[in-house]
Amino acid sequence: MLIYVHLFLSINIFFQVLLGVTFANVSVIGSCFYIYKKNRPLNDETLEVPNENFRIRIFDTLAKEYDEKNDFIEKITSINKYRRKNFRKVRGIVLEIGAGSGRNISYLKNVDVLVCVEKSEEMCKVLKNKVDKIKPPFSLYI
Repeated sequence: MLIYVHLFLSINIFFQVLLGVTFANVSVIGSCFYIYKKNRPLNDETLEVPNENFRIRIFDTLAKEYDEKNDFIEKITSINKYRRKNFRKVRGIVLEIGAGSGRNISYLKNVDVLVCVEKSEEMCKVLKNKVDKIKPPFSLYI
């Protein structure tokens, strides 16, 4: 074990970060795959094409941890910078289909009204809690 720790510490910082990001991605994908397998019916002949109810159940299961699992990956991949840059141009009445947990709300500074559409009830609960905490300066409908 000591050899592995020494080997890890001797690798330059770039490869440590790369290894960390890889590990984080594998963890998120592994979690999603586990939940997918857990919710997948065993004797269903339509397994090739998941139906909409199955997809909703997956997001219902992931809802409480969704933001936590995606925060690190989005910071590393600079998605937050992309959102900040592009969403500042958005104005007026905005319709967000598949709003999920409301990850885009804090980037929408110049909108008048935001209408969020989300099929997952658990994601809607997370979204409502987030709206209560953030208290955006615009009208919001879920």
